[in-house]
Formats: sequence, C-alpha cells, structure tokens
Amino acid sequence: MSKKRINEIILNFSEILLKVFVKFNLSYLSSLVLFINLRRVKKIYSPNIKKRIIILAKSGGLEDILSAYKNPDDNNDIAYYILPRFLIKIIFNKFLKNEIFQDYSTNDASENITNKKKAYKLFIKKTFLKLNKFWKFDALISFNPFYYAENDLPEPIKDIGKKFLILHKESVHSPAEQETIFKTYRDQNKKNLANKVAVYCEYEKKFLTDSNLFESNQLEVVGCARSDYSYEMRQEKPIENKIVYFMIETDRNNMSDEIKKLDKESVDNWFNLADFTIKYLIEYAYKHPDIDILFKGKWGVHSLEDLPKNLPQNCSFELGNPGHKFLKDAKVVICFNSTILFEAILANREVVIPNFGIDRLKVDKFIFKSPNKFVSSKETFFEMINKNLSNPYKIKDFSVDEKECVDYYLGNSDGNAGARLKKFIEKNI
Repeated sequence: MSKKRINEIILNFSEILLKVFVKFNLSYLSSLVLFINLRRVKKIYSPNIKKRIIILAKSGGLEDILSAYKNPDDNNDIAYYILPRFLIKIIFNKFLKNEIFQDYSTNDASENITNKKKAYKLFIKKTFLKLNKFWKFDALISFNPFYYAENDLPEPIKDIGKKFLILHKESVHSPAEQETIFKTYRDQNKKNLANKVAVYCEYEKKFLTDSNLFESNQLEVVGCARSDYSYEMRQEKPIENKIVYFMIETDRNNMSDEIKKLDKESVDNWFNLADFTIKYLIEYAYKHPDIDILFKGKWGVHSLEDLPKNLPQNCSFELGNPGHKFLKDAKVVICFNSTILFEAILANREVVIPNFGIDRLKVDKFIFKSPNKFVSSKETFFEMINKNLSNPYKIKDFSVDEKECVDYYLGNSDGNAGARLKKFIEKNI
C-alpha cells in the first residue's frame, strides 16, 4: 500500500473520530487526532530544531514559506508541520451546526452565534493546550484572516501563550474588485486578533487598516515570496521559439456581472476578446509552423473544448498550477488581466497583452494596473510577437511602469520577498 493511500485512510478515519470526540467534548482525544495528522515539511532544512510551527496549509501560502527557506541554512532552528485545514473546519462546524458561514463573512449575526463561538474557542483552547503538553509547539500560521473557521483561532491560541501569525496571500485586484473587496472587509468582518500579519503590498495593508480590522502595528509589508522563483528565472534562457498563452478568464469573481451593467457592445467585446485571441494565435501558428504555442488553461475554468477541434501540430493545451512553472520555457508570454503578467515581468519574459475591440475607457476599472504592452489589432499583435521572438535574450532592467505595477501588487521587484518573510516569521515567534 502506498504512503499516499495510507495517509488518505488516516485522514478519513480521523474525520470520523474527530466528529465523535468533539460531540462529547473530548479535547484530549481530539488533540491526539490533530497530532497524528501533523506532517513535517521536509523541504525546509532545519538541522537543530528548537521551535515548531503548525501551518494550516493553503495553496500559494505554503509556496511562500518554501520560498522563504529555499536556501539551506545551518542556523535554521524552526521546523514546520502541516495540519490539514479541514480538521479545524470539522471542529467549527460541530459547534456552529445549523448555521451558515462563508469565507469573507466573519461577523457574528446574532448573540446565539457569539455564544456558540465562545464554546468553539474554549474547545480549541483546551485541545491545543493538551497537544502542547505532549508535543510542544510555538506558533500557528494561517494564510487569510477571512477564512470562517480560522478567523476565531488567534484568541484561544494566544491564550495558551502561543503566537498566531497570518501570511495574507491576496493582493491582486482590479480597481472595481478593490471597491467591492474593501466594502466586504469593512462591512462583513470583525477585528482579527492575530499577533502579526504579513501582506504583499502597501495597498492591501491600507485596506486592512482602513477597514478597521487590524491596527497598523499588526501589519508588515514583505512582498509575495513565491514570486522570488520568477525573479530567479531571469537567469534562465527561454526556448527561442516558444509562446505561452495564459488563457483569459472572462468571469473572474463577479467581474462579468459588473461588466453586464455596461452597454451591450462593451459586454460583447469583452467576452469576444478571448475568442479573438485564440483565433489569431491559431492563424499565427499556421503561418509559422516552426513556432510552438502552448495554450495554458486554468483548472475549473478552461478545457480543451475552448479550442478548435483540429489544432495545428505546433499548438498544445495544458492545465496546471502554479503558473510560473510554464514561464521557464516561454520566450513570449501572452496574457490579459492575470497575475501571471507580473510573474512574467519578474522573469524577464517578453509580454504581449491582447486588447482586441475593447473600449478601455469603459472597462478600465476592471483591468489590473498594467504596463503599456497592449495591442489592439491582429496586425500589431503579430508584429509584436515577431519582434519579441526575434530579439536575442538579454537580462534587462524593469521599465518604470513595469516596476511600478510589480511593486503595487506583489511588492517584490527586487526578488527578496522570501528573505523578508523569513525574517518576519523568525522575529515574531
């Protein structure tokens, strides 16, 4: 039996046991369930363990921590252990049964809910206190202050003398999304009691303070650590004839609903943009059979059905994350309204942003702050691709607008966010 299968069995059995133990308020047995599900992060080198940190792992957040410790350090005395987030959700849902919750809505809707959360926090306190008696730990890390089951964790964890850190991993939003998100922060959530919170950029810090959810001294801007990988990619020469198109998302969050409030022409053009980009790239592929074009889709958003049935032989389709993995070989990156734009800039890849038929004045607030890499016609699209493919690879400095955009969203135009994150964690535990 494989190790993966064994872990799956343990998790399934743990879920059953934990529900029973919580039901009968058995905090010691619950702590044992948590303990047997802790998994050491072996990719982080720690030869002399003095401190242990539990992380409620989440995609993106874990990659940030791994980036912070990518270089072996004989002085590192911190070991990291993953605790599956769903176990915390099980405990929460047992105490808040018959209540409906969602992320980014952590306010207590009634006194009854407040009382149920008090019981939940008391059980968490008892469970982690008992865990600490036979397995000492120093801190807990979450990756978002708005996860409904984790929002109330800081108080009981701090009550037992441990630190609670949040490495907030969200920051890339269009101006329209920023408006909506700020209102959500302010109106649907309550103050968070985490010891310290690391954020990617200055505007996210401002959002979190202006919404009265955090005090300014709780927050520190460190940058997006996992984007260090893209910065380091600058030293790697891409494949000269490789184009990667990161396929457009037409309904990012509530964007499509907001766009529908515009005139019909704007709506049609917005959604036609994705179709035109595919059509033009297929045409380009037929004209240039020596150029390889990868259509990179996103899980749950794109599929092979989004492309013509009979693709040219020099075209291929892939799904997968993380996106920066596909940057390595790309001489030219084509994208629109995607975080991969900033990763591509960091990686020193040539970027082209399709803008076919879109009235920028009408939809500008739905588009990320971007460098001027937009092309609005098929002819200029092809010309830009040809020019970028023909340019010999050379590591160049960021332009003023490239640096401004990268720092605005990722806070990491120097490629040192991982080092800042490592320092942040170590000084705050």
